[in-house]
Amino acid sequence: MSLSVSIIIPTYNEEEDIGRTLDALAMLDHDALEVIVVDASSDRTPEIVQAYQDRITGLRLLRQGDKPGVSAARNDGLRAATGEIVVVLNADVFPEPDFIQRILLHYHNAADYVLVDSRVVNLDALFPRYIQAQHEYNLTLTRDELNWTEGFSARLAAIRAVGGFPDDFAHNTAGEDAIMGDRLQASGYRRVADYSIVVPHVMPERLRVYWRQRLGRGRGGAYVLYVHQGRAIDWLAILRSVLGTLFLTALILPALIYAARLIPYSDRGWRDWLPFAWARLLETAATAVGYWDGSREIAQQRRMTS
Repeated sequence: MSLSVSIIIPTYNEEEDIGRTLDALAMLDHDALEVIVVDASSDRTPEIVQAYQDRITGLRLLRQGDKPGVSAARNDGLRAATGEIVVVLNADVFPEPDFIQRILLHYHNAADYVLVDSRVVNLDALFPRYIQAQHEYNLTLTRDELNWTEGFSARLAAIRAVGGFPDDFAHNTAGEDAIMGDRLQASGYRRVADYSIVVPHVMPERLRVYWRQRLGRGRGGAYVLYVHQGRAIDWLAILRSVLGTLFLTALILPALIYAARLIPYSDRGWRDWLPFAWARLLETAATAVGYWDGSREIAQQRRMTS
């Protein structure tokens, strides 16, 4: 008997990408499927989603509740989901038609959550090309430690049992998804990683969007340390860390060394060395600024509640 599946997609001003994602979902080879889009947009995203009602059976558009952020949107979707298996997608991910059938093989063999691989498809632009090369490089180092990937899926009962996604991360803050995956592992749920399953997706091409995304990762680092791990905020240590990172960024050499490590994962080879170093410099600076910003935000919240 086939397992029922709910796909949850949080959206926030995704009019550029959501249509392509829904096109891919309309081609999925699975009958017992519902697609839940939880939206907080001010652009045309809701109208685009509604236009797919006739193409995707079980498509539901929900307005996000009062709590902001991607985790809160995902939790809204979890509360509305009816499938035995939940797939959590971003609005710029385009799974292949056999994606559901392939992950269900693992659930029929007692998996509780399944990790897959991903591939950036807009590789003509520098920042997506850098992110894909970085992803492939990092996967060689951490593939056995990951608890979250694009195309993540899990048993709905398991996600609910661990409390869903942490929703105390501020807007534009990354890292909350991995915490949920770590909770599943810590609770003894069975992890399966099948990196032969690859989900295509796009990454930001514009500098402003790339900077904001990397900034969010730095902010997320602060929230992981000071909110979820409950550490005391040591401003001297934070200042040393941020200034040290910015100093290394100014030296340029660490970025050149890091970029050289990514060259084997770029089709352009050494032609990408200096462009990748530039992308790394921006990433390092944005992460440091985001970490400082997140730390200040958390400290302010603590003062308001003390």
